[in-house]
Amino acid sequence: MSDDKVAKSLIGLFGASIANKRAIEQREATERMAEAQEEANRIASRQEKADRIASRQPAEETSVNGWDREDYDDGDKYEGFYKNGLRDGKGTYTYADGTKYVGEFKNNRFHGIGTCTFADGRKYEGEWKEDKPNGKGTYTFDDGDKYEGFVKNSEFHGKGTYTYADGTKYVGEFKNDRFHGKGTCTYAGGDKYVGEFYRDNRNGIGTYTYADGRKYEGEWKEGTPNGIGTTTYPDGSVENGTWRYGLFTGMKPDKIKDQNESKAKKHMKSDKEALTIEDELLKLKELYEKDLITEEVYKAQQISILESDK
Repeated sequence: MSDDKVAKSLIGLFGASIANKRAIEQREATERMAEAQEEANRIASRQEKADRIASRQPAEETSVNGWDREDYDDGDKYEGFYKNGLRDGKGTYTYADGTKYVGEFKNNRFHGIGTCTFADGRKYEGEWKEDKPNGKGTYTFDDGDKYEGFVKNSEFHGKGTYTYADGTKYVGEFKNDRFHGKGTCTYAGGDKYVGEFYRDNRNGIGTYTYADGRKYEGEWKEGTPNGIGTTTYPDGSVENGTWRYGLFTGMKPDKIKDQNESKAKKHMKSDKEALTIEDELLKLKELYEKDLITEEVYKAQQISILESDK
């Protein structure tokens, strides 16, 4: 049988199945990326509100030293220590909307160790510097999410752990409120990614293990396999080569060379032998179309037949 006929046969057997599988994977990757971006926007909004509340100053100042209590015209109140008329030392500042900071102050600012509980239920516990979370701390959000780690100017920055309410957990490096650097993300559905991130997206080199047993190891871009990589399937089949935005586009150069050498060997085989291989593939396809074998068995047998033809 000619190479063209073999190629057409293989395309007919693999084409529809692979295209459908790739479309599903690409859709899932796009959905995960959209969810991550939505969460990043929500976190940014929370931080903006927190900064605006924390930077407020009282309506007036006292001239006392030591402990005192003040009620301000705008409804805020403070009770704690003063130094030269400024809030300094341990104290409690309660805003009119119910937001409350309990902790250390310096020169009228939240500075040191403290806990701020916001009116909507959010909470930050940890280190502060000049009215902003800075250092090591814990954010607990009203939707059940939680962050533990380092913070810079109210933003997640450095090493930390972000746990979502659904159980998804990221452990690794952050920059400007985003997953950025090396990290591990374990998803609620059982999937797991270990590798590099860039602005909340899987980007760089990493390994993604799916709950169904599939595994991709290689290069990523914008949350999807992109570049050189290898996907190993539960049935033992392997796709090793170039990927573009989640779709397998071809083999690596050395694999292409091997494939060409294999084609040359096939020319030396008799037409009868080639026909036998084609018959086996067609019979296998009939069994699959009649639901007499599963898709996994179908693919495994295809690979076995083709491997025996090398």
